[in-house]
Amino acid sequence: GVDSICRTLVQAPQWKGDDDDKSGSNTVLTILELCKTNCGAIGAVAAIKCGALEKLRLFGNRMGSPGIIAAAPLLRGGHPSLVELDMGGNDAKEEAVENLLREILAIDIDNSFDSTLRVLEIGGNEIGESVELALKDLKAVHPELDVARDKPKGNDSHHAWQEV
Repeated sequence: GVDSICRTLVQAPQWKGDDDDKSGSNTVLTILELCKTNCGAIGAVAAIKCGALEKLRLFGNRMGSPGIIAAAPLLRGGHPSLVELDMGGNDAKEEAVENLLREILAIDIDNSFDSTLRVLEIGGNEIGESVELALKDLKAVHPELDVARDKPKGNDSHHAWQEV
């Protein structure tokens, strides 16, 4: 299925173009739309590993918490090529979403790169106080990162999300 296609993309050498292509430039996949494909955690992880992707949409794959947790370590410190990542609509629990945000916030001493991640979609997953606190921490370190999410339910004036 989709997960095997993603694994193939990660392992495939760059295509050199037609023999008629005189420019000598490589064609590289930069946008991958995997919304509602049931790619699962395996497909999501394989796609995130694609080094040249700039935009990855994984919306609505029902990956749940296991899928978000599997992808999170690959996003430690951000990402070296992804500019936009849509992890929304996957019904993940709050703890998994918080873990994802904390991984992006973390610094990976083994991989030295400047993160290109500028848009992260997490709506359609469970958002609560711990996620809002992680978002506040993330915004302090990565002010350039725009995180799209659902508004928390309720209007209690003591919730941390109102301070973000």
